[in-house]
Amino acid sequence: MTGTPRQHVALVPSPLPAIAAARERVLADLRAAAVQVREDSLAGGADDRARAAADSPARRLMFLDPGPSPEPIADTLSDPPAVDVMLELGADTPAERIAGWARRIAETDVFWSLSTMTAMRMATPSRAVAQTVMHALGPRGSDELLMRVETALHETLANALVHGNLELPSLCTLEGDDPAVDYDDAVAASLGDPALAGRRVEVSARCEPDLLRICVSDEGDGVPDTLWHQSLAGGQDALAHSDKSGRGLYLTAMFCEDLNRYDAGRTVELCFQPDGAG
Repeated sequence: MTGTPRQHVALVPSPLPAIAAARERVLADLRAAAVQVREDSLAGGADDRARAAADSPARRLMFLDPGPSPEPIADTLSDPPAVDVMLELGADTPAERIAGWARRIAETDVFWSLSTMTAMRMATPSRAVAQTVMHALGPRGSDELLMRVETALHETLANALVHGNLELPSLCTLEGDDPAVDYDDAVAASLGDPALAGRRVEVSARCEPDLLRICVSDEGDGVPDTLWHQSLAGGQDALAHSDKSGRGLYLTAMFCEDLNRYDAGRTVELCFQPDGAG
């Protein structure tokens, strides 16, 4: 990604405050990377927030610490706030990850880093990210672009979380001919493994003059090059074939100007042309 780094973030209160020590480590690394941080608020209604956004062009940074109990998390994050930077912290967040976050925040317009468990407990993470990206685009965004971005993100995030981080095969492959096999049960079982549930999904966006770039990264084994090209080359067959594998990737490509893979398929880049570009 290219462009001038944005060096201002506004720290906003979180419904799930992060562990104080980890929070301070992130803030220290941000300041060391010359990222200016100040306090802000998301209080008030939509009109108040719109006025605050107009007066404050800084990206908004929110920390999350889901903790051990799943009950309040599902309610609190069912409609995640459209903040530009969302970081899920824990007492054991590695220093190198925090330093990497500081670099990514300075280089991008939108950056979210969440555990698989937290992302899957959100009702509409793709919509929240898409709305945040539209806010970052400003007048170059549109309802039509919002729809395309949200649809592409929905498919890409689902692949990253379920097939990447949770290592689950396609629905048809898992169920086979056994009606007793339930896909939701398989997802729940994988989420019961702390190592898989704790894997990260990260979404970043960069609003360039003529292109919107959105990257989705997971910590799975990646999409093999052969499968990637087979899925994209499947055309309408990918939609009609009895095996559901490959549909998500092909559908995603239908809504983007360009689609790329990096890091052995663990990162997918979605490219869109904003309004007024070209």
